[in-house]
Amino acid sequence: MKKPRLVQYGAAGASPLRYRSRPLALACCLALGVAAQACAQTVNPAGGNPPIAAQGNSAVMDMESRIEQLQNEVQQLRGSVEEQAQTIAELQRKLNNMYSDLDNRVQALTPAAPAQPQPPVGTAPAPAPASAPAAVPAPVAVTTQSAATAQSPAAVAGNNEKDRYQQAYDTLRNAHYDQAVQQFEALLADFPNGEYADNAQYWLGEAYGRKRDVEKAKAAFAKLVSKYPNSQKVPDALLKLGYIEYEQQNMAKSREYLNQVVKNYPDTPAGYLAAKKLAQLP
Repeated sequence: MKKPRLVQYGAAGASPLRYRSRPLALACCLALGVAAQACAQTVNPAGGNPPIAAQGNSAVMDMESRIEQLQNEVQQLRGSVEEQAQTIAELQRKLNNMYSDLDNRVQALTPAAPAQPQPPVGTAPAPAPASAPAAVPAPVAVTTQSAATAQSPAAVAGNNEKDRYQQAYDTLRNAHYDQAVQQFEALLADFPNGEYADNAQYWLGEAYGRKRDVEKAKAAFAKLVSKYPNSQKVPDALLKLGYIEYEQQNMAKSREYLNQVVKNYPDTPAGYLAAKKLAQLP
């Protein structure tokens, strides 16, 4: 029976390579593990913080949220400004109506122009009788002069369209509505296609409205819309027509006019007021 052969390190002819390969493999595995752990710490060095890409996405999301919040605040401020503008316009309209009512009441309470004082009965005039005939023509001449001046209001402003328009507008602002109506109608008769014709037509409707002549005011505003469709006063005229129909309880017609203003002139003060009035319709 053959005995097993023992191989010793260092013996002649023996190779120890296969015995030394195992420690070398273990060392390589340990080195790879250390390298992998180092790479993981490089990507996430603190162990608990998110990666750089995740931090960038979070910052972008925060910025977008802040921008959206600022946009909402701007919209709220814009809505507040629009409400304030509507409130101011409504207060101005009410103030004009109050002035109109006050003027009408003052005129109703004011007596007519006092007549010239008459001498008491039985009292003789102080001047001598011979001077009386000479004094008669003077008042007649003065009266004739005054009448001539009053009958021609254009004489002060001349025949200039701009001056006559300004005069009529000032008359309306001073609450002399009957006189303003006459001046605007005369201006439109002389300058039907003039530079200020559309504005004169609008303020004619306003003058009728201040006089409480609703039907003539409605006709004046409607004529502005039909005859001067490109005028900047068209949205205001449509708004006034909507108001008039609302006051006359014609809700369908009022809604029609107000919708025209909102649809065709949304970014104008008349458009804002029309939208507010539509919200009040039943």
